[in-house]
Amino acid sequence: MNFKFHHSVLLGALLMAGCSSSQHSSIKKDEVQRIEDAMQARDEGWLNDRALIYKASSKSDEQFVAALLSAWQSAQQSPKQGLADLKLLDPTSTSIPAKQLYYLTYAEISLASRDPISASRSILSASEITDAEQRGRLQLRAWQLLLATPLETLRAAAVQYKGSSFEGWLKLSQWQQQVDLSGVYDVSSLTSWLQANPEHPAWQYWRPQGTAIFEVQLQPQEANSTVQVGEHSSLDYQLGELSNPEAIFVLLPLSGQYSAMASAVKSGIEAALGSAAQLTFIDTNMMAPSQVAATLPPGSTIIGPLLKPDVAAFAQAGSSPRIWLALNHIDHSQQSNTYFMGLDPADEISQIVGQMIAQHHNKVLLLLPDTANGHRYHDLFMQAVSQRSTDLAVTVEWLQQDDSDPSRLLAIIDPDRRRQQMMITGQPPSDPLPSLFDAIFVDGSASDVTRIHDFITLYVDPRVQGPIFYLGSKANESSQIPPWDDVLTLTTPILTKAKANIYQQAVQLLPSPNADQLRLFALGYDAGVLLPQLSSPDSTASHPSQHDGASGTLTINADGTINRELSWDQ
Repeated sequence: MNFKFHHSVLLGALLMAGCSSSQHSSIKKDEVQRIEDAMQARDEGWLNDRALIYKASSKSDEQFVAALLSAWQSAQQSPKQGLADLKLLDPTSTSIPAKQLYYLTYAEISLASRDPISASRSILSASEITDAEQRGRLQLRAWQLLLATPLETLRAAAVQYKGSSFEGWLKLSQWQQQVDLSGVYDVSSLTSWLQANPEHPAWQYWRPQGTAIFEVQLQPQEANSTVQVGEHSSLDYQLGELSNPEAIFVLLPLSGQYSAMASAVKSGIEAALGSAAQLTFIDTNMMAPSQVAATLPPGSTIIGPLLKPDVAAFAQAGSSPRIWLALNHIDHSQQSNTYFMGLDPADEISQIVGQMIAQHHNKVLLLLPDTANGHRYHDLFMQAVSQRSTDLAVTVEWLQQDDSDPSRLLAIIDPDRRRQQMMITGQPPSDPLPSLFDAIFVDGSASDVTRIHDFITLYVDPRVQGPIFYLGSKANESSQIPPWDDVLTLTTPILTKAKANIYQQAVQLLPSPNADQLRLFALGYDAGVLLPQLSSPDSTASHPSQHDGASGTLTINADGTINRELSWDQ
């Protein structure tokens, strides 16, 4: 009884407080924040009291919020019913705080209903009516929701919302997912869409090299030797500093997932060109390469980008440089003063597939880690097979981290258990047991490769030819692979102690001079050494067709491709 009396007195006081300022028709922002906090805390008692207060109010804003809270309470039992109640409300004539509360509540209930499209659309609607700082947080939240949405759902929604601003978010999140999954996207379609919608807010979250989730940079940095661009509205401000005709513009992913790689390349370029060179580094993780290409002045000298999708996007944008030395390779037509160098995992996989076909293999087993990188290798391998006229049959087995259980491998290489029986008895069957695979590609460290190789070869009938193991450069870098006669290893040249002076520079400049970092430093160093020769007025005659580079012997073809010598060690 005492509790009921106390509650009634409190409710009466709140009603009086709620009705005492009749001259103000809109709900206050701090009150909306308290409601949002209570929703997050699931404080249904407090919210129910607030709903009663607002329901009794004569203010349209508060009556709207009362109906909204009633819908939220319904959603706690049935999200479907809660959404139905919200759809009956029209936020058009309400105040901005009430509108924002409506959109964010709609988003929360949509997520509970497993509808990320409606949720992200509502969050973006809320972002349009708030301040810049809150807008950035809300837009990033919506972007992350879209990146976690199945591609088919995004495609269907893009058709549904065709012609609206939301369509841009849906399109770009599709392209971003494609980059994250395979490293490939439709450059032509994306460039066309960029030209038609250069100011769309989703561009500030697009990462062509695949870094999809990141902290949003809301304020432009002061112009310096490293240009980082967060918002497209600040592009003109930032790039006003890039008009120096003597500058060498270097495009690298200096922030995000690939920053360590870019830092090693950057150190190599600086070591080769010296302090006198006027280097301007542009972070391609903060500014799309296509946008860089469209903004740099004609006749610029450019090194980079580093990543294959970035090189493709820069090439597609059609800039007019004086000299362009890309740090990766794409298929291209011959262009004057344009050069491509470097190796990407796609190139390595392509060479491995080509070698398997040249060796007349028919059945290939892929042993790949069950990681994003392993799945990318699988996609690249299958793409390389599909691009060739071959009957190569491919089987894949996904390896778990620290996988020591051989049963899954046995099920593949010995499905009829005859090879296991041979091991147990020590006697081979009367008829030879051919290997089910004539080639095996293993992506892993030297210790992974050794364990897998030794295990599989135990179950090979000594009377037949066993499989040939193909290893990429990752396994070879540690120099710990035994000298087996059934292994072919692709050796990608890296900076070694044979280049003593350069090696010492790298060791001093790199924070962790492992094989990967040394190879990337050597790539940057070679680019820096080659650039002056390629940039000379009579470069077609003056630069050597071969160059003893820090990353191996380099050969410059007539079409501008700079090949690095690769070899297969047996």
